[in-house]
Amino acid sequence: MQDFETTTENNDSTNEEREPAYVRINAAMKQVFKKFVLFVSFGPGILGFLWLLGKVFKPR
Repeated sequence: MQDFETTTENNDSTNEEREPAYVRINAAMKQVFKKFVLFVSFGPGILGFLWLLGKVFKPR
């Protein structure tokens, strides 16, 4: 029969403190903004994007 070690090792990644919420939100918003700029730049372009917004928000 094998003996198993029952002590737990301290894992450094679980003991690290999390970053504050505003830092994580700021990083997420930067990523969203970068993806939006890439979409507008390499997608429909500025005029195409403005045309699309005009079609979506067109008053009826």
